[in-house]
Amino acid sequence: ACATGAANILIHSPHLRHSDENQEVRQLDVNRRISALTSGEWPLPTITFDSEASSEKMKSLSVDAIEQMQSKSDEPLRRTGRQVKEKTRRHALLVGTQANLLCYDVEENSDLFYKDCPEGLNTIAFGTIPGMKEPLTIVGGSCSLQGFDHEGNEMFWTVTGDNVTALAFLGKRLIVGSEDYEIRVFEGEDVVMEATESDVVVSLTPIGKENFAFGLANGTIGVYGGEKKLWTRRYKHDVRDMAIFDLDDDGEAELITGWSNGRLDVRKRETGQEIFKERLSAPISGLCISDYRMQGSEEIIVATANGDIRGYGCASSDEAKEEIETKVDNMRLEALKTQKMALLLEKRSYESNLKAVKAKTRDAGLVPQETKLKQNLQPNVTENCMEVLFESTEGTVIKMLICESQSLFPTGTKVFKKNKPTATLSVPIQKDQLGAGCTFNVKAVVGHLSSYQDHIFESTCEIPHFCGFIHRQSHGDLKMPESCVTFEMNERVKSLETWINKKFGMSYEGRGGGRLEMWFKSIYNDDTLCIFFQEGDNDSRSSVKLACKDMQTLGDMIQELADAFSLKDLKSIASFPEEMKAFKQTIQVVEECDRTRLKLQADIAENVNLVKQLVVKAEDVRLVGNMEHMKRIYAQLYELNLELIGEYKKRARNHAELVRNLKTVNSMIQKAARLRTGRYKTQVVQECRKAIKSNNIHALVDIFRSGQASN
Repeated sequence: ACATGAANILIHSPHLRHSDENQEVRQLDVNRRISALTSGEWPLPTITFDSEASSEKMKSLSVDAIEQMQSKSDEPLRRTGRQVKEKTRRHALLVGTQANLLCYDVEENSDLFYKDCPEGLNTIAFGTIPGMKEPLTIVGGSCSLQGFDHEGNEMFWTVTGDNVTALAFLGKRLIVGSEDYEIRVFEGEDVVMEATESDVVVSLTPIGKENFAFGLANGTIGVYGGEKKLWTRRYKHDVRDMAIFDLDDDGEAELITGWSNGRLDVRKRETGQEIFKERLSAPISGLCISDYRMQGSEEIIVATANGDIRGYGCASSDEAKEEIETKVDNMRLEALKTQKMALLLEKRSYESNLKAVKAKTRDAGLVPQETKLKQNLQPNVTENCMEVLFESTEGTVIKMLICESQSLFPTGTKVFKKNKPTATLSVPIQKDQLGAGCTFNVKAVVGHLSSYQDHIFESTCEIPHFCGFIHRQSHGDLKMPESCVTFEMNERVKSLETWINKKFGMSYEGRGGGRLEMWFKSIYNDDTLCIFFQEGDNDSRSSVKLACKDMQTLGDMIQELADAFSLKDLKSIASFPEEMKAFKQTIQVVEECDRTRLKLQADIAENVNLVKQLVVKAEDVRLVGNMEHMKRIYAQLYELNLELIGEYKKRARNHAELVRNLKTVNSMIQKAARLRTGRYKTQVVQECRKAIKSNNIHALVDIFRSGQASN
């Protein structure tokens, strides 16, 4: 099936090519912009007859048609034999629009269910999650994930960090890409892996049981092996779709990528080495794996924006395999030639410098052997940011810093330099660049001011997650934040001090005594952060209190603590009065938008019915020749049309406002859940969903505070 820009779907059934019904190509009119399309196999109901007297025509009727016949007269059906209602596994088409999900039975030509998705629908995935016997349709919307069974019942719901842009199943795990540059792997409602990329994730493709490929909006593609990134490549064009297919018939499937410029390339999934590429005449719209020609072997099917469909089979013949191997060998040869030229240039440079050393003449291109590149992380009070200061020794200067990081810099690489080089050069780090595992590679061009050859120092710089908070020994001018989180853990004060030194980029030594009190101030927005720790007795747990008005910061700290000290099930008590006040107002706006939505639907439905009546009346008047009356009716129709356009604009604005506030609600639930771990984190999401459905705002306050609704 292919979705078109004309709001319809073309369904091609090659197995019906030689049938009498001539339904090889069918069209499904959706009449709304299609945002996602996929298919899934479900146990769907089918009615059959076990008597020999039942005709083939009766057997081919759909369930809805037979039930409609039964409602009129049951006698003819009884004569054909005993009716048996069975469930057979069939594929259903899942169509997503801006705020609706349609499940369509292609074989029976009937709708299975139609669901409203007020939280938005950006992408769809089909698969089985832990604890469910049958697969679900997972819908990604505004900071939320919803799962529906084959009857349209909601069986799964959880929240994520931002608008969902890509979904894929890796076995029973769900991979989620979102607009906050994050890739999260869910096992049920628990996040088991999280990675930050350099741009919005637009494509995800599973590879085997543990690996998956990803594509970003900036043209980057890559593969993760578990939690480790195996390789990345970047191009200046947009990624349109990705698929896994064994093109060279070597038993190992390759990664196939379609691009916006019509490029189709095939790469080894372990290394990213390109083994085949082709340029099509139009941008690629999608990729699909199927036995399209009904020959018992699958092909990779490529659809382009101008409507062309191409199929590529695996290289089963010896000639095809030899052709692919020849292309791979040629690519390797070109890469080796390029590497050879670079090594020859480097060799000539070393030989020139060696001659200067033997002649005991100081060449301007040489730097002393004792030259080192130092780095130090420090606050920049003037610019209100952190910076990494690089310094070269032995009278040399830093002419340029080439920094590489997919998560820190939008283009993956950024160059820093001064108009007049000095021995120091700094790299600023903004707040939105900080995160877990924030590192970047540095190539520093070091030499003398008059040198024509320079030395390159390479190093790796790791930025602590919470380095933006500066420790204050004297905190008399700081005010204790009202928002805080308290919890217990089985650790001693020395362990916590070690963790703080690592995550805050400092070297603090406490006074002992089993107690810790530390005050911090953010260099970015002057927020105050307090850490209080009190060791427990021999039989009691240690108590921890974190205070900061930013809920996101405390959630990040708790998740980092849980990873460091293996806190699988952490329960906490939270208090965020300002956040809860704003959250209550958001809930009220959502309720008002929902009431407005229902009222606008009723008004539009009433006007549509009136339009139908006036059209019929105008046609009747035209047939009798009363043109004056017909003109008056069409004038009424014109006014009604203007009213409908106005109502539609109101509905569109109301929907945008509803989606924006629902995103805020889901984001708040995500923040509250991150204040806990394990089953307590899952419990927060489940309890919040129940409270929202029952419109119980007071229960939401209790859930955010203690992690569960009060009795």
